[in-house]
Amino acid sequence: MLTITHTPTEGTIIDGTSKGDGTAPILKTAGWKWGRSITAWYIPHSRDRAPHLARIEHTAAALRAAGYDVETDIDTTLRDGTDAHHDRNERLTDRAAALTAKAERKATAADAAHARHDHACAALPEGGEPIKVGHHSERRHRRALDRAHTTARAAVEADAAARSAAESARIAARSTDHRYTPAVIHRRIERQSAELRRIERHLIKYRAAGRTTETSSHMHQLELNKAELERDIEYWTAVRAEQDATDGPKLYRRADLRPGCFVNCSGTWHKVIRVNAKSVTVATAYSWTDRLPYDKIADARAEDAHTPIRPGQYPTIRRPRPRPRPPVPTRREDAMSAESLFAECIIPGCTQPVTDELTPCQTCRTISDPCCKKPTDPRATPPPTSQNETQAPPLPTA
Repeated sequence: MLTITHTPTEGTIIDGTSKGDGTAPILKTAGWKWGRSITAWYIPHSRDRAPHLARIEHTAAALRAAGYDVETDIDTTLRDGTDAHHDRNERLTDRAAALTAKAERKATAADAAHARHDHACAALPEGGEPIKVGHHSERRHRRALDRAHTTARAAVEADAAARSAAESARIAARSTDHRYTPAVIHRRIERQSAELRRIERHLIKYRAAGRTTETSSHMHQLELNKAELERDIEYWTAVRAEQDATDGPKLYRRADLRPGCFVNCSGTWHKVIRVNAKSVTVATAYSWTDRLPYDKIADARAEDAHTPIRPGQYPTIRRPRPRPRPPVPTRREDAMSAESLFAECIIPGCTQPVTDELTPCQTCRTISDPCCKKPTDPRATPPPTSQNETQAPPLPTA
């Protein structure tokens, strides 16, 4: 009898298997791994996580199709975020200690391999004497060369294994500190919040379609994932609030920076052109600008490129006050009236709207046109005649 169980502390494991019973190929295909420390098959990254119902059901169906009796025991409850992450930190600490011990063993093995190589090289003739073909020392000389080559390769491989183990131990030692870096926590909260919003959108669609967790396994999985995300977001938000309230590490904010200062991102300094709500616009060596989010800024300097700017410590230089903006109309009729869209007439006392502020309105031009015309000579211009009147012919001259 095979039993698939899931608990918050142990994760998803399967009991009842044995070596050579034929379950290994099925479990490997379904994404399970063998744990030497627990002597059982398990699903990776399943501790203090929501159970992966689809994988569990797929594994159970595949084992039943192969002729095995399978039972499932799934516990969908979640532990408190503080307890879950505390246990994970302890496991990471134990892993770092184990990798450190492994790195020490690999370093000792590398030293021993180099010592064997030195001993093999010492057996070679001095001065790089060539092999004497046909001499009684030919076979001994060739064996010594082969031994030197073999030990040299073994020493190189032992060095590579020691460096790899030392790098793994270094990464494991700083993994916990890296997880609690303000920038990493900020990005984790943003990522989990986006995933939570996506799940809520899917759940709204399922509820609108009339589905429930009893009729839809996918909706049940989404509900479990939502509960897990809400727990983690609550925990990491509390951690960030505690970091901001104490003297711990902090993130740069909009109030800490200003145009003209310098920021460091990934070891490169950039000059700030504009400070935005979630990022800063920096200059580049090209014809365009780049944007750096605040969680990517590792250090900052003032305009003189020497004075440091610490997160949460506002600069001593005062910023210029923003220019006052004109009042915005509160009523719709005021916002759409002609007076608010055009200038007034240039004639004093007239408030008619005009398109050109240097030109009078049409009413003022109509009134003032007769007064502004120049007087004309009546002798130069004949009086107008009607259509019925005819002009008299000119008098004959003597």
